[in-house]
Amino acid sequence: FSERHRPHQYSSDFIKQVLGALDIVQVLESEFGLVLEEGTNGWYNTHCPLPGHRDSSPSFGVNRELGAFNCFGCSRSGTLVKFVQLVEGLG
Repeated sequence: FSERHRPHQYSSDFIKQVLGALDIVQVLESEFGLVLEEGTNGWYNTHCPLPGHRDSSPSFGVNRELGAFNCFGCSRSGTLVKFVQLVEGLG
């Protein structure tokens, strides 16, 4: 690949800054159409939206303070970046 066709590599510090500036709850609601209901201890809950998992009760939690998600049903968790990777099928 030439320099202009090579994917840009961002530093982990830059990625942390971007994630710190975003509200994961707001992004998941506005960009992915999730309806998150406030639960306990700062967690917001809904049914798991991740590919390959259909749950019958809300098992997907999002924590604004931690900037993270966790699904107790399919055991997937991570930051907003990981969520986008999973939903969009990106590596």
